[in-house]
Amino acid sequence: MAELIKPMLILVAVWLLCAAVAQSEKPQRWVALVGFSIVMLPILVFLVAGLSGLSLREMATPAARTFLNATGLHANELAVELLPAYAAALFMFPSYRSLNAKIWGAAVMGATVLALVLTFSRAAFLGVILVTFAFFFLRGSYRYIFAGVLVFAVVAAVLPDSIIERATTGMGQKGTIGAHNDPLTAGRVRGIWLPLLPDVARHPILGDGTNSILWSTPARQGLIVEGHPHNAYLRLVKDHGIVGIPLIVYFLLQVWRLYRRLARDETQTPLVRAYFNGMSVALVVFFVQCMSGTRLIFELLHVFYWLAIAIGLGLEARKQRVAQLAEREVAPQWHQASKMLRPIA
Repeated sequence: MAELIKPMLILVAVWLLCAAVAQSEKPQRWVALVGFSIVMLPILVFLVAGLSGLSLREMATPAARTFLNATGLHANELAVELLPAYAAALFMFPSYRSLNAKIWGAAVMGATVLALVLTFSRAAFLGVILVTFAFFFLRGSYRYIFAGVLVFAVVAAVLPDSIIERATTGMGQKGTIGAHNDPLTAGRVRGIWLPLLPDVARHPILGDGTNSILWSTPARQGLIVEGHPHNAYLRLVKDHGIVGIPLIVYFLLQVWRLYRRLARDETQTPLVRAYFNGMSVALVVFFVQCMSGTRLIFELLHVFYWLAIAIGLGLEARKQRVAQLAEREVAPQWHQASKMLRPIA
């Protein structure tokens, strides 16, 4: 029942926010509020990390991968939730005009990327690199591309060894992918993915239902203890089969198109366009993150994507409403002018 009620509550929240944005006189303020909502999650990560009493080197060890569970989310889940927040903060930063706004934007951006680093998730590290590279590349200037290369070089030089060791785990070890507990995939090829393939082949059309890994054959035999397959694509096929794939792909494609339309809409403010530009990049990088976990069906974990969907739909609804009101104002004037011209004719 929870699997039915929770998604419905998310859709209700999206509808309410969409309606509020559509009726707002200054809808860009809703985008500004996203910045305030972003900073709360990094603060929670900092508190949990500080109270854990662990050093950076201890946090990077496999034995300490659960120290962030006190937030209610696993480190890998936090990485998925924080990445769109970082992308939005980064892309919105150049749009701030006042000094106070720039200071606030830099603080939000710095807090978010630091929280992502503290997850010690390799998917988070890769996501930060890809989003940052896309930001500098899309600026369309060699000056920005050079600045991006310089930033990467400086950051790589000052990063603690524990972070570099975690980020490069399994690299340079030839012939280990697919072996038992191979470091590059954390043993997932042989320990999770390959054992699940026979189950996928049994029901390829409709799948086995949501979270079907819990009652899969390897799980019943005690070969798998994880609650998800650590691969969103494998999870989609196993849970929803071939029938579910086009539905999910269509939804995600429409979400990306919504982000891109608003990123290019000249009637929107620069801050709004920058926000949706960042979200469109984050969604593309999200598909890379899906190789190591999460799921392609949005849930509460993907709250920042949901916020962008609600705000985006509200902005488009408001734009349509304003256009309709303008047409209604023009129509009576045209009718009155026609009546005045009739005697002349």
